[in-house]
Amino acid sequence: MRRSSTLDESGFMQRLLVRRVAWVRRVLTTLSTLLPVLHGTAPTVAAMRARLGTTSALRTLREMAIDHVQALPAPVGFASQGRR
Repeated sequence: MRRSSTLDESGFMQRLLVRRVAWVRRVLTTLSTLLPVLHGTAPTVAAMRARLGTTSALRTLREMAIDHVQALPAPVGFASQGRR
């Protein structure tokens, strides 16, 4: 019974990770449209780090989008992710 529980938890964590990655890409796509300096940048954390020349892309993006953080979802902004 313990093994089944571990497998269920593993599947849950994998689905959670897939959803989180997709969600971060949507936020990064929004920011690349919103901020002219990011136009043409791929919606990945690595691409944003390279474009901005930083190791902390999310923190830097939050600073750059300070006027918009109330409307952007976390981890960049302060709005909730929302439910479908």
